[in-house]
Amino acid sequence: RALEESRDGVTGSCNQSILVSGESGAGKTVTTKIIMRYLAILSQRMVMARSSTAEFDFNCEGSGVERQVLQSNPVLESFGNARTIRNDNSSRFGKFIEMSFEGKRTGRGTLLGASIYFYLLEKVRLVSVNPGERNYHIFYEVLSPSGMELEDRKRYMLTSSFGRGSTPSSVRDFRMTSMSGTFDRRDGVDDSDTYRELRMAMDICFSFDEQDGIFSVVSALLHASNLRFVSDERQSSGSEGCAIYNLDGTSGAVASLLGVTLEALETSLTASAIEARGERLIKKLSITKAEKALEALTKATYGALFTYIVMRINKSIEVRRDSISRGIDEVKSIATIGVLDIFGFESFEKNSFEQLCINYCNEALQQQFNRFVFKSEQAEYEREGITWSQIDFPDNQEALDLIEDRREGVFSILDEQCRLPRCTDKTFSSAVYDKCENNMNFAASRMQKSEGRFVIIHYAGEVEYVTNGFVLKNKDELPKGASELLASSKNSLVAELSKILCGNAVLQAGTLIGEARAQMKRSSSSITHSTVCSQFASQLSDLRARIDDTEPHYIRCLKPNDRLVADDFDHYLIAHQLNCAGVLPALKLARAGFAMRYPHAAFIQRYFLIVSRELAQTSTRTGKRTLNCHFMIELMSHRLGIEMRRRDHNSDRSKNNGSIMNIVSWGVQIGKTKVFLRMAAFDALENLRNCAMNSAATVLQAQTRTYLCQRMFYFTLGSILTLQCATRRMIASSFVQHLRYTLRAKTIQKYWRSYWAWSSYQNILFIAVFLQRHWRGWRVRQKQRNHDK
Repeated sequence: RALEESRDGVTGSCNQSILVSGESGAGKTVTTKIIMRYLAILSQRMVMARSSTAEFDFNCEGSGVERQVLQSNPVLESFGNARTIRNDNSSRFGKFIEMSFEGKRTGRGTLLGASIYFYLLEKVRLVSVNPGERNYHIFYEVLSPSGMELEDRKRYMLTSSFGRGSTPSSVRDFRMTSMSGTFDRRDGVDDSDTYRELRMAMDICFSFDEQDGIFSVVSALLHASNLRFVSDERQSSGSEGCAIYNLDGTSGAVASLLGVTLEALETSLTASAIEARGERLIKKLSITKAEKALEALTKATYGALFTYIVMRINKSIEVRRDSISRGIDEVKSIATIGVLDIFGFESFEKNSFEQLCINYCNEALQQQFNRFVFKSEQAEYEREGITWSQIDFPDNQEALDLIEDRREGVFSILDEQCRLPRCTDKTFSSAVYDKCENNMNFAASRMQKSEGRFVIIHYAGEVEYVTNGFVLKNKDELPKGASELLASSKNSLVAELSKILCGNAVLQAGTLIGEARAQMKRSSSSITHSTVCSQFASQLSDLRARIDDTEPHYIRCLKPNDRLVADDFDHYLIAHQLNCAGVLPALKLARAGFAMRYPHAAFIQRYFLIVSRELAQTSTRTGKRTLNCHFMIELMSHRLGIEMRRRDHNSDRSKNNGSIMNIVSWGVQIGKTKVFLRMAAFDALENLRNCAMNSAATVLQAQTRTYLCQRMFYFTLGSILTLQCATRRMIASSFVQHLRYTLRAKTIQKYWRSYWAWSSYQNILFIAVFLQRHWRGWRVRQKQRNHDK
């Protein structure tokens, strides 16, 4: 959408901006890369459309400007991202990438170039890393086992014996990469792989000499973190002078990589030059002050290196005149899409100067977001031609005044304290308590005042800040000797860093932080320049001006949990992020006006049920096709009036007629294409709709239950008849079977009895005959015997 609007100019201003925000680990960096990749792919398709011989490269790995713009991401991630407790690839700076396209006049929409602006690089990470976190990725990438070649390691003295040996140095050999005890990433990304991606990306934007200078500075900073200071034996007893410990060879490696002499390095870190009335006095520093000077040199050098990298990337991807269509005015032929990847609102157990700057940025952007939402609401009301009154929206101007007011703001008080010769965090906190105690968004109890703490009530909630380190972090001074050390370097890139630090470099548009052009001045002992908070306020003002000149689009990134695991949704954390992202305040702003709006067709479809009976009773039999919003609202006015009066018992009796004018006063207005509802009217309509749906549901349930009961009755009746038939059949079958069994039994019995009777008769007959025969034989034999006698 942003690309279409920038190309077509449909919103009046063809320049667009996409603001990506969210907590650390929510996916802002990945989202930004996806947006840039998507825009680059669309640009490549535009080029293909004009060239029949071109082949589409989905990965944008050609030689065009699209590839150059996308390859800036690995470079910025390596030098500006680090592992934190919440995120393994956390951006420790904010960036605004302005991509230029051919605009409305040409209608092509192809990518011409880009510019990168960065904000508030976290340089304190170079000298202090919390447990469980890492320093910037670049230090671990150059020390990864499969990353840099052995020859390169020897050239940058990243092997044993400072380049003379063949054993590669590891992250445990340098204080900068081992101070936290954390060496790898939890997301499984290998530093060797990211190092190879970095070198491939740098081959596009940087020459070999420039890359050599950059890695020399990175290696020098690694060795510088191992520098140690000892008491100078050449000083008289009782003196605080110190010297660099030279026996281990670390100082020689630092000097060689920076292209300076060992004597110049030691002088810049262990001595301070004071000029008075034309005389130059050298004062030796104590070990503590020398360590602070080393930390200042490390932070300033890396900050200048990062600025140089951004400058060089911008030079390689800038819009060139030969890429603009001929015959078209340069300004009118270019449309821009800016992608802002900014840090989200932060609130920790201990909040310091960095959190105040970050939350100040979010506070300012939230105000701009509120005004954008309000402006959008007002524009839509006017476009729809509805009657509306002034809307009160939540304004956080008091919180911004508490921070940025020129007289009584926290930043102005901090700058004033930094200009005083003897300022401390305690004097700063006392001044803040005295000047800010009457502000509604400021709070500090007696206990908090005794501990140097104060509370600012932001749009997302209260945040307690600890003033320890505020003054030192805001000054961010670089000793004059350190600046002169870099200026004396034989390395051209290191000398260029000195010019950046001193403000003498000729900077192209968009190369420094938000185009901040703070004039730096030399003092007798240090390079003084605009304080960090004043620079950041200027950068933020410039950023807001850029966004005001564009049509903004907002992307809120949310992370489901803090444990960095999948399939785990923390509802409380999501609600907290929505509040910190300004979504909930924006919803409150939307609810202050016409919170709900429906296109005419959607309104009729949603609330047609309320007036279905009235439509059925009308003599004209108005169908749904001929129904319009005016007639529909007229039909529902009586019911809506009763519902509104029920909700507002103190309403005037004169409003009981339910006329259209009363409908408007209740918060229902019909625009040209939409129907606008205030929350009271929306709730009333929703209640009527729910009642109508409940009534319809009751009827449907009754009819359904009737149908189900009848169906069950007939089913039961049919089942009973079926069972009866089956039972009767079974009984009849059983009876018939019984008859059959009885007849057969009788037949068997008959034949069995006949056979038994016949067998008995035959046996008796046989016995009788047998007995008779023997009897008769005996009688005959007796008679014969008697006769023979």
